[in-house]
Amino acid sequence: MKLPRDVHGTEAVKALPRLGFVCLRQAGSHIIMRRESRTVVVPQHKPIKPGTPKGLTEQAGLSVEEFTAQLCPTASPALYSLAGTVNYFA
Repeated sequence: MKLPRDVHGTEAVKALPRLGFVCLRQAGSHIIMRRESRTVVVPQHKPIKPGTPKGLTEQAGLSVEEFTAQLCPTASPALYSLAGTVNYFA
């Protein structure tokens, strides 16, 4: 599964606590979150650059499926098209 390309930093910050991360502090426009020994730095940009969600999953030690499921927990993964954008009409 591909990560959606239009992820905002605030969406990522809301998704990570559902996976056990806690917010430690904010440094400028970046929020630092931690779970056990894993530290994730999330930029608060709208939207974040396309490669950044992949880096967040690697920093967090998560699979793409785990992270994507928490970005929009009420939507099924089928709503994300192959292009990586949300398909609300599926």
